[in-house]
Amino acid sequence: MERNRKLYGTPVSKGVAIGKAFISHIVHNPQVETLSGENAFARVAAVLDEVAGEMRESSRLLPLEIKRMTEAQAALLEDSGFRESIKRGIESGLPADESVERAVELVASRLESSSSEYMRERAGEMRSLAKEIVRFLSGTRPIPPDAILICDDITVPEALRAIRAGVRGVVMERGAITSHGAIILRDYKIPALIEVFEATNVIEEGATVAIDGSGGMLVVEPDEETLASFREKMEDEKREQEELEKLIGIETRTLNGHRVEVMMNLDLPEEIGLVEKVKRCGVGLFRTEYLFLTGRRDEESQFKIYRELARAVYPYTFTVRTFDLGGDKVVGVQEANPFLGMRGLRFLMARPDLFKAQLRAAVRANELGNLRVMFPMVSSLAEFEGAKSLFMEVVGELSPEHVPALGIMVEVPSVVMMADEFAREVDFMSIGTNDLTQYTLAVDRQNFRVSHLYQQLDPAVLRGVRRVIEAGNAAGIPVAVCGELASDMVGALVLIALGVRELSVSPPNYLRTKKLILNLRIEDVDMIRENILSARTSEDVRRMAHWLIRQKEIPA
Repeated sequence: MERNRKLYGTPVSKGVAIGKAFISHIVHNPQVETLSGENAFARVAAVLDEVAGEMRESSRLLPLEIKRMTEAQAALLEDSGFRESIKRGIESGLPADESVERAVELVASRLESSSSEYMRERAGEMRSLAKEIVRFLSGTRPIPPDAILICDDITVPEALRAIRAGVRGVVMERGAITSHGAIILRDYKIPALIEVFEATNVIEEGATVAIDGSGGMLVVEPDEETLASFREKMEDEKREQEELEKLIGIETRTLNGHRVEVMMNLDLPEEIGLVEKVKRCGVGLFRTEYLFLTGRRDEESQFKIYRELARAVYPYTFTVRTFDLGGDKVVGVQEANPFLGMRGLRFLMARPDLFKAQLRAAVRANELGNLRVMFPMVSSLAEFEGAKSLFMEVVGELSPEHVPALGIMVEVPSVVMMADEFAREVDFMSIGTNDLTQYTLAVDRQNFRVSHLYQQLDPAVLRGVRRVIEAGNAAGIPVAVCGELASDMVGALVLIALGVRELSVSPPNYLRTKKLILNLRIEDVDMIRENILSARTSEDVRRMAHWLIRQKEIPA
């Protein structure tokens, strides 16, 4: 086999690992083909019971949200209608495995036709579940310890089985970042890649594989020099993590005592454990779309989740962003240009029943006074005032002891230009640099033909950020940044130079951002502010940031 063959994919769980490839595929078992009629269905029913039982047993180890999805899949396997569909396939002369795949495909196809990206990704999980059942029919092979698992996709039971076996890493041909199997791998810190196409065909069983889950790359049959490089990375990661964990619980202040707040962005309720682990940390952005897409859109379900999460981070801030639907998360409507259509606050104002239920849930959940409400994709004062009126109507109906602070996401140029007016109307603002960059530069970041023009350090974007900060300072309200730029160390440094004093970052970058702040002086960073604001290109900005890092020996 070719040495040092490199394959590339999308990082889904960070880290570096080395191990022997274990190819997860269906074992050919002639006995399955000889089964027919009642014998075949009896065998399938027994396997469905076994898989469902394993899923229910495994679900006891899982966070609540993934547990619910796993139990829903187990319930499908036990469903009489689903089993009847398999039985009809067998009676028509199809082999047992094809009958299973056909029955699951009917379910997957319905999911795939959904306008929701989240539900479409569940279709892939259902197809992986079919392969799981067929593997059981044909006879599963035990996963050896210290292996790199190579598979098409990974189900929750397979992920847990792999973790129990002691796998070092996972490589998937398909998969999705939001799949429940991927979430479990992240929780257990198993390095993993998705979208490594043809991996099960290219990689041979037993081959040595070195995987870089941060860089999105793996090497098949690495030579000694490459192995030494990967082992060095592993040691570096271990030492870095040990050093970072020493920062847990320390207040985030610069060397000369200036406070810079660092919070976390969360996508899923079960991620709250990541906040509790690092202590003294709030949530600057809780994306609630997952609740909508999984059917938890009624007031009571949302209330219980928001209350639990706000209690978990008390006395620190918990920020609920109302449903940001539309754009790449279109629900129930197809548009020629969804990013300029019924998105964010526009969608919510067109669905006052849905919006009001969410507002009521958030207001009720603010029992300790640390919950904030934030509107997404605001584009005009009139639009905001309409939404604020509905918010105040809810407050009037509930008469809560603590009224949540009300803020907006700053994501479009119109709000940047009117930032001084908005600052007089809200309690806080949070800049979403992802969409602000996209709308300021007129670049679709998902279009590979123009994605190279998507530069969050573009001077036009940064001047907009500074304008919003100045408006917030003049009105005496806090301004945070919760986009990807805040999670980039150079980006965080530039934002602090522009005057940002609240950053909300992805969980893996929380301690790294904290370390950056603990090792800089505000006066040093302020030195480059005017140069940043007068820069002509994003490369000019990056060069200035790197110059400061070298000059002041800032660990970024």
